[in-house]
Amino acid sequence: MNKYFCLVASTLFVLVLGGCASGPSEQENAAAQSQARQAEEAARQAKREQITLVQPKVKKARAESIQVTGSRITNVEEVEIISLSAIPDEDYPDQIIETSPRLYSPGFATQIFKQYQVNPTISTLSDPVSTFAMDIDSGAYTLAKTMLEQNALPSSAGIRIEEFINAFNYQKQQSDELFNIGAQLFPSPHRKGFEVLHLSVQTKQLSDAERLNNNLVLVADTSGSMASDNKMDLLKQAFITLVSQMDNQDQIAIVTYSDHAKVLLKPTLVKNKRAIFKKINKLEADGSTNAEAGIKLAYNVAEQMFAPGYNNRVILSSDGMANSGSTDPEEIVNQIKESKERGIFLTTVGVGASMYNDYLLEQLANLGNGHYLYFGDENDIQNAFVDKLYEQLDTVAKDAKVQVHFNPDTVSEYRLLGYENRDVADHEFLSETTDGGELGAGHQVNVIYEVKLKENYAQQSDFGKVSVAYKKPLGKQVRFIEKNMPMAIKSNDLRNAATDSQLAFAAAAFAEKLRQSYWAQSYTYMDVLNILNDLPAHYKQQGQIKELEALVFKASQLDNRQLPDHYSAVDFNFDRVPTLQ
Repeated sequence: MNKYFCLVASTLFVLVLGGCASGPSEQENAAAQSQARQAEEAARQAKREQITLVQPKVKKARAESIQVTGSRITNVEEVEIISLSAIPDEDYPDQIIETSPRLYSPGFATQIFKQYQVNPTISTLSDPVSTFAMDIDSGAYTLAKTMLEQNALPSSAGIRIEEFINAFNYQKQQSDELFNIGAQLFPSPHRKGFEVLHLSVQTKQLSDAERLNNNLVLVADTSGSMASDNKMDLLKQAFITLVSQMDNQDQIAIVTYSDHAKVLLKPTLVKNKRAIFKKINKLEADGSTNAEAGIKLAYNVAEQMFAPGYNNRVILSSDGMANSGSTDPEEIVNQIKESKERGIFLTTVGVGASMYNDYLLEQLANLGNGHYLYFGDENDIQNAFVDKLYEQLDTVAKDAKVQVHFNPDTVSEYRLLGYENRDVADHEFLSETTDGGELGAGHQVNVIYEVKLKENYAQQSDFGKVSVAYKKPLGKQVRFIEKNMPMAIKSNDLRNAATDSQLAFAAAAFAEKLRQSYWAQSYTYMDVLNILNDLPAHYKQQGQIKELEALVFKASQLDNRQLPDHYSAVDFNFDRVPTLQ
């Protein structure tokens, strides 16, 4: 999609600056001067509206990079920033520009996130193909849930829409194939003239006979920051719950880190549960946080335990507040690259709301062939390590990616909700070296698009096709699945759509409101509640639905934020990218 942004930026730049060249004739000079005055006035107006007009080129800039060393916070990182012409610098619908990790202090909490800008609406004439890596993380939702339950509005920077959508349990589709792909199209209640496309990609559930034994290295952050906010108690409870679900022939090792890393428990069969529980219960918090040392040691132990035909995995629980050794997730993961490629997977588990580094834990999982969880209470532990245990441990596909090709004859525009930090270049979809997502048995990846159909579209036509690329857990060959999307999947009303599709859409809409997305101006929290209230009675009895309703209502009470200033500087229009006034 980035090629489209560059095209837009370049075009705008030509329009703004094209009249600055002088010509030999008086008429041309007069026209040039007039255009120059208009450009100058436009620049002044943009400045008044806090919008910067800049040449679309790469430039060096100082950016906020937060490193926490004890209580010291420093700005140190210099990064390359792509500047686009005539575009506001925050949360505007026509850019995806990553900022460096930033520090947020919502009331009682100190938290670090990386801001990803909101996906734009794309014209199929410019780019009909959308490609991204699959993501089954749920950490952003459970962290936001924890904040709201403590009467604190979560930071907009920590809201990743895909992690809200994928936090819920949807009805499983039984299939003998490794992947089951479903789709539903229905009118958007929030964006006039657009349809909502819900895609569901589910992996096969394994029978008991198909499940593998486990070699797990549990990594416990025992640094001083883990003494606060019930973090250590949550870590212990999580590890004890996990071990209690293991079979006797599974193996567990435990590594701890604070100033230094050490092996607390050598590889031990789970039939010796008492010995394992005793080690976990003795964990105490003290010292600084050398996550790099802990992860390196854990992977050394995992290499010693490695066995083909087993689930080989490192499970790290921490608040992410590393302050010694390397604190850069890419640098850390590069040190265990060979182990990652060999088939040792990673799960990161965040605990605590105060002093919390979401960025480090999410990126470690992203780069380390794994997924990211967050535990705010015992219900979160139960959901991940009991109800969804096999999804967490039994990897059935790695480097999984999705590519949607919209038919320009049927679809004029589309927008992907979320997955901004999982963007993949279209030409890298089938690449063996491009990283994707790791999926467990029975995992379900859900995706929401907004799609605008052309007038007088052919009822019997396909409006696009969806493709999935992946590798087997220990394989190197990229495999490929493709399905057409016929107009027959279109429903005439939201209430007539599949119930799971309604839930997925409500979760996405809630995330957009919390994120203060430009596109969420057209509806309220109460509109989201209305979608949930209209779900069938038996469906609404689920605990996850009641929980979501409570969270949406709590957010409606807490959220008194004003819209960002630059929103008022553009014309809100559903049918096109907003233009400057």
